[in-house]
Amino acid sequence: MAEKKRTIYNWKLAKFGFISFLLYTILGIVLISPHDEFEVTLFTMLFQGMSCLCVMLIANLCYNLGPFIDDKYTKDYNSGNFR
Repeated sequence: MAEKKRTIYNWKLAKFGFISFLLYTILGIVLISPHDEFEVTLFTMLFQGMSCLCVMLIANLCYNLGPFIDDKYTKDYNSGNFR
């Protein structure tokens, strides 16, 4: 069950990372290009992609840290009710 939730979580992170890059590109072209230089190159796409992967890694660490802390510090409580 937890692995299925993690897979869904990762797919949503990837999907919204892609959507945020598209919005960044569209808004950059619409809002910045008329006033200043704005370009999307292969380097910027790779940089944004690697940044997104790093953020996904941190998000997964936090996702896994929650149950670990629950198990370690809330043994006396019912974890579902504790939240």
